[in-house]
Amino acid sequence: MRTKLFLLIVAIATSFTSCKKDEVTFEQGQINFKANGNVVNCTLGVTGQYTIGNTVTLSGTAQSGTSMAKSLTVVIENASGTGTYDDTGINTEQVVFTYSDGANVYATHWNNVLVGDASMNVEILTTSEFKGTFTGTLKKQDGSASVSITEGKAWVTY
Repeated sequence: MRTKLFLLIVAIATSFTSCKKDEVTFEQGQINFKANGNVVNCTLGVTGQYTIGNTVTLSGTAQSGTSMAKSLTVVIENASGTGTYDDTGINTEQVVFTYSDGANVYATHWNNVLVGDASMNVEILTTSEFKGTFTGTLKKQDGSASVSITEGKAWVTY
């Protein structure tokens, strides 16, 4: 009886401390988001170090078993510190997203033409750390399909 009670307590405690599969969380070194409602967790790499007035590029890839890799690249052009960046290009700042589900490629821009929308809220932007949240709607080049990126979270130190 005591063994069964102990196992029940452990099972309940584990269920309260486990991460929900449908929850997007901030994880150091990752870019996590939902693509059309499905959670995608990517290992994050940063190409080049950030300097004031330069471009920040975040690129992450997720591999799930034998399925094709999913990836997301977010580029913030002319980043100048914390705040919200969008794809309107106001004040020469621009956010560009590219997402691949392994079979198709979706983007906010094709041939320098805006076809979707994107927004990145930068919470930390220093020469050694980046942290922010993002959302966007990306489209295939032929416009036949789109993907909704929601609850995006990126955090990396470099």
